[in-house]
Amino acid sequence: MGSAYLAACATRLKGSRAVTDRFHGAKKFNEVVDTLRKNLTREYKAKLNQAERKAFRTQMWAFRRDPTSLMAEEQQALEALFKKIPALKELYQVRLRFKEIFDTAPNRTTAERWLRQLRREIERLGLDLSPFFETTTGGRRRS
Repeated sequence: MGSAYLAACATRLKGSRAVTDRFHGAKKFNEVVDTLRKNLTREYKAKLNQAERKAFRTQMWAFRRDPTSLMAEEQQALEALFKKIPALKELYQVRLRFKEIFDTAPNRTTAERWLRQLRREIERLGLDLSPFFETTTGGRRRS
């Protein structure tokens, strides 16, 4: 749901409230993270030869997985990549924090509070995940 859709609903459906279900919220978050990841890695990837690009794809697979399931060498390779692209590590940590919120928030109010805190941290880091927040909050920013 884009902001135009939310505005139209607010106009036509007085007293209604937009709700984002967990599946679609997580899906949108992962899409935005993936787009940002591609933007962050594009320049680095362009400098790699074919063998290095293959190794890079393996590291990106580790980036997407749950860190508890990574083998020691996969974790080391991922950490080496983070040294080359520091913003990628920040994005990784944000992704893990989102998953933690998604998996552990005991109720909606707590989840909303934790997501607001995460949004502030994301903005402090200078990462642009605004397409996710615009979709889930209609662009509203609550403190």
